[in-house]
Amino acid sequence: MKAKDYNNQVLSNTDYIRFVYCLIFASKDFAKEVIEELVYLFATIENISSTQQIDLFLAFKMIIKFRFGDDLKRKEELLEMVIKSVHESRHDELNGYEAKQKSIEELKMDYATLKVEKDNVISEKDNLIFEKDKVISEKYDVIEVINRDNETMRNELDEKNVWIEKAKKVLAKNHIFL
Repeated sequence: MKAKDYNNQVLSNTDYIRFVYCLIFASKDFAKEVIEELVYLFATIENISSTQQIDLFLAFKMIIKFRFGDDLKRKEELLEMVIKSVHESRHDELNGYEAKQKSIEELKMDYATLKVEKDNVISEKDNLIFEKDKVISEKYDVIEVINRDNETMRNELDEKNVWIEKAKKVLAKNHIFL
């Protein structure tokens, strides 16, 4: 593969499959050296299709994280090298594939920050709900007073209507009609 790349020959699909096989099936004893050598080769390949480049990028990303999981610095360097070897016009195709991995502490800090922000939003919404409940309660109290006043007025009107009916009957008995 080095010779083909050196002579500017286009690598075949079979060459790329061999590339991935070397990544995956390298002996555990010298897998890191093989991966590093393949990263350097990947960084120098010029005649590569977009699909093959993305596929190899994803394969590299997974195997580097697997083999260099304990060596954060080297893992980060290799991932950075792989990402930089992807042509800039293709970086959009890598949407979501970052070169840096966050440490547990960074994730905990991000979580704590998000939790505080969420708690603040919830607190603000609780305060808003409390204020609206207070306004509703005040309006409800006013409506109750109005309803009581209306009920009192209806009772008074009913009493007056009863009195008027009685007065009409008394007047009708005396032969006085209105």
